[in-house]
Amino acid sequence: MNETKAIVHNASDLLLLGSEVRNVPLKEIAQRSLNGLRHQQSDIELYEFLFGRVINLFEPKAFEDEVSALVLPELVRYVDKIQNELQTKALSYFLVENLTILQRLADILTKLIDHLLAHTESCRLYHSLTVFPEYLLRCYTIVRKNYVSMVQEAEVLEAMKALYAACKKILSAFLELLCPRDSSNRTIAGASYFRAIDHDEERECLEKVCTVLASVGTEISPIDSLLASEVWKSIVKLCTEHAEGQPCADKRPTGWFGNIVLILNTGVEASFQELQSKNEASKQATIALKLNAFCLRVVLKLLTLSRQRAGSNVYQAIIGTLLRIKACLRSKTVAGELVAGIEQCLHGSYMAIVESSLRTDSFAKALVNCECNAIEECQSYFNLVMHIIEQIVTYSNDNSLVLRYCVENNLLQQIANTIDRSGNLLLTGGTLYRQLLVHCSALVLIGFRLRNRTAQRTIEETLVGMVLQERYCTALLGIDLWSVLVRYHSTQLLYAYFVFWMRVNNEYAPSRTRPEHVYVGTLLRNLYVFLPGAQKEKLLTSYPIRNSENDRLWVTVGLPSADECMVRSQQPLACVEERLQKRLKQLQQTGQHTPTRFVAFYEMMNLLSMAKRQEKTASSAPEWSSLFVWEKVLSNPCIAMGRMLECVEASHAPLDNVLHRCSSLTVSRSSTYAKYRMVKLLKQANTPGGSVSEVLLNDKEPFIAAESFHLLHKMNSKRQPAAMALIARDPALQSRLSRLVENLTAFQPVLSARSTVPTAAVQHRCKPANTTESAADMTLIINSKIAELFPDDDDHGDVDGINFDALVQDISPKRRKLDPSRTVNRIMGELETLSEELAKLTQTHKLETTERARLTGIIAKMKHLLES
Repeated sequence: MNETKAIVHNASDLLLLGSEVRNVPLKEIAQRSLNGLRHQQSDIELYEFLFGRVINLFEPKAFEDEVSALVLPELVRYVDKIQNELQTKALSYFLVENLTILQRLADILTKLIDHLLAHTESCRLYHSLTVFPEYLLRCYTIVRKNYVSMVQEAEVLEAMKALYAACKKILSAFLELLCPRDSSNRTIAGASYFRAIDHDEERECLEKVCTVLASVGTEISPIDSLLASEVWKSIVKLCTEHAEGQPCADKRPTGWFGNIVLILNTGVEASFQELQSKNEASKQATIALKLNAFCLRVVLKLLTLSRQRAGSNVYQAIIGTLLRIKACLRSKTVAGELVAGIEQCLHGSYMAIVESSLRTDSFAKALVNCECNAIEECQSYFNLVMHIIEQIVTYSNDNSLVLRYCVENNLLQQIANTIDRSGNLLLTGGTLYRQLLVHCSALVLIGFRLRNRTAQRTIEETLVGMVLQERYCTALLGIDLWSVLVRYHSTQLLYAYFVFWMRVNNEYAPSRTRPEHVYVGTLLRNLYVFLPGAQKEKLLTSYPIRNSENDRLWVTVGLPSADECMVRSQQPLACVEERLQKRLKQLQQTGQHTPTRFVAFYEMMNLLSMAKRQEKTASSAPEWSSLFVWEKVLSNPCIAMGRMLECVEASHAPLDNVLHRCSSLTVSRSSTYAKYRMVKLLKQANTPGGSVSEVLLNDKEPFIAAESFHLLHKMNSKRQPAAMALIARDPALQSRLSRLVENLTAFQPVLSARSTVPTAAVQHRCKPANTTESAADMTLIINSKIAELFPDDDDHGDVDGINFDALVQDISPKRRKLDPSRTVNRIMGELETLSEELAKLTQTHKLETTERARLTGIIAKMKHLLES
């Protein structure tokens, strides 16, 4: 023995010893073998010697601990070296030689499996198991990447077929070793090789075997689907036995299942992309889809076994793949039969995974951290989120589930962030905005129904942030969500919200037109519409019109008009008119003494904005127009000056005095915006100034000239003296008018006429309307729109009584009932206004026979109404 020790200096000496190697200590065998392998001394011969002869001369457990645990990793590195050589073009000449070496290694591993099977009952050699999936993964990768390119090389092709057959033999034997079908030779029938592992080191072996074996299954899926399914069945069996045999107190014993899920998801997505690129509904595609569906069932099983402890990165990968599948199904570029298969096998399976996982914190984190860069992904994300909200509505009694998506993971905020990245998707996405509004409303109302202050505060902060930013679609959704929230909550909270947004609005000047300023004003007007009459009266009392500090409030929401009976008594409205008239007169007197006082100028602008619905108030103080030097107003490019013209246009004050104080030279030197506002004023004036109209008709800006010319055409068709006098002074205008009439007759619109079906795009609702609608009309419109989304049984239901299931189903609109007396008063007021306008028109335009007949019929109907 001593003589034998003396001559063992390297791996070659070990090979020369033959059977006498049993006299050499295992540590020395391992050391000499490692030195020889690292110096490339007869690599393949040494592996054959160690695992073909030497392994049978020693006790199995001792040989594994001393030799196999050190030498087998070197075998894996050796295979890695061969794989890298095959990928290098310069070394690809030795392809056949390398494939032959891999076949010899396969023979060595086959003998090693037989050795493990022979000693199954006596001992379990866990460390030797990891080499098999490592070797198979690399060999299958080599075959898959080089098989197609080497079809013309007969020798290489035969070598690959032989290697593939050897790998299939090893894989089948390895699966039989792990999970035997015939368990007659096992102590416990049906038990796996890892049936009794107690130490962390042994669990690490199981984790590595299952993880690498999952990569093998993904690699052979395109080659042999049947064998791949056997691989996944073995993995599920091993994981099931491991998960069910571990105590619940153990810290994350199944967390590594997430790595297998990631491998599976990567393979499914790669297969999906291949199907999408080929776009053929072939038999091979059907097989691939069925295998992918089976893999996704494995994913669902593994996530269930892991007790939903997978990390958020696992769910992010799953969500990302699902979004791409949704985008593909929506694109309509895939063959019809293939679409049906993708919908059934892939989309349905992924949605089952989502529904099974949405209660977990990891999934919620992944959902709110999902970043969608493409518009198609944003639309898919919206559809997924709406489905999840439907599930939350279904299980709304689970407070922890609602808190998870309203507080711990702010889903509403993520929706707002995705809207920012979606461009104009909500404007052009058909009914997508309406659907998203309905589902977000359900989420907000469910969160408020918890009576949890943290949840309510989180929702409030999110809704405030959606309004106080510049993006239109985000602000539009925020404004609509505020409207829904206040409708289903108490009036006390509504009043508190109104006061809050009033204070925010007070930070902005009325003339500011940045998007967030416009959004705040729009939201404040919406909240004002929902205020009951008693609270509107409270506002007039708490924030009186006599104080200039409250001007910004009333400029934004507008003072009530005569047909709005906020309360039974008309006294508050009379007080408002009286105070407004008083302040107008005071400002006129102040302006006459100090015409350069800018504070009085802006205050006058605010009063004119407030008085636009108070026809009596505006017409009672016509002297205000003489306070301003209109030449400076027109020639000043300041935005506030343009705002002044807007106030004049919106008010019911006489415009003749303003127009006559504007010289033609001043109008010609004014800005384009000021000229446009002057055209708008001319449309409302009773006797438009001829000089001003003549300057605008000859303006260099085509838009101003065209707008003025169309105004002249309308005035001439009504036979107004001012227009006829202007045409008489300039005969060329008559010929231009004739050509305009011919062009209008022959004009064919490029776009089709507006359909009676409501447009799919969201209409812009941020700019205040110029029409003087009554508050009753506005209330009717807003309430009917919200009632279409949220029908209820009565008009005073609390948030606890909402049927959330109805939010995601087909619903029928229901209008809010209004007081009939208010409607009658409104109609009579409109009749009075129209009769006064008709009387003014008859002074300059004689009624024709047909017009007189219509007027006689209307009077007869009114008489019949009085007599009935």
